[in-house]
Amino acid sequence: MINREINGKSIKKIFKGKDLEFRIAPYQLKALDHVSLSEEHIPNSLTFTNCSFRNLEFYKSRFSGNLTFEGCQIDKLVIKKSQLSSLCLEYCVINELVIKGAEEMHEFVLNESKCNKLTIKDNLIFKLIRIGCGSEVVKGKIVQNGHITKNSFDSEIFFCPESFEQMTINDNCAETFEVGTFGEFANLKIERNKANAVVFSNCNPDRSFVYIDQIQPFKKEQSSFRIVNSMEVQKVLASKDISQYKVVKEN
Repeated sequence: MINREINGKSIKKIFKGKDLEFRIAPYQLKALDHVSLSEEHIPNSLTFTNCSFRNLEFYKSRFSGNLTFEGCQIDKLVIKKSQLSSLCLEYCVINELVIKGAEEMHEFVLNESKCNKLTIKDNLIFKLIRIGCGSEVVKGKIVQNGHITKNSFDSEIFFCPESFEQMTINDNCAETFEVGTFGEFANLKIERNKANAVVFSNCNPDRSFVYIDQIQPFKKEQSSFRIVNSMEVQKVLASKDISQYKVVKEN
């Protein structure tokens, strides 16, 4: 099927729930223009399949439904100071993706996708941040997400892309923090993160630079630190970080 070429005005109608045809039978589209929405309500769940977008930017907007991209080409997707239910990207190719300063974000999921530049920053209230298996990220930052007193969700950060070149995971606070890869020929920095349950699985930094410092629980009586199939982890972990956890398991 050939993608239907539509302009920015028509794309805004889709997000605002005013395109009845797309709501009934979503069609494949190719965006001709950059699209920017500010202080808008996106009322419905939307799924875009095999679509092509230029710049999509949302500012202080409220998403009442889930937003899903499957097999899409996106030059730039930016969502700032907005309220998100669920944002999921699978089998996509994205040049730049920014989720910043969300008022509330239930889920952000990146699976089986390629992204040149990824920024997930200053989202204090969230449930899940998942950089999933099969994804390829060139440069990324996951920083300053979660807050001990503001975030009421049982939150999780899961990081296990297929590959990346440079990644910074700093100053986050989550109930669970799991790292499933150290990458290969990659640069990974993990600093000043708080999590009650920490898991490193299948992580061996044989051909990469890894720096880890200041991981600590915020509820020691409920804390655990697991190292699974990751014998090299202790070479880059500070013993003082592990000793702060009530339960430490290695297998």
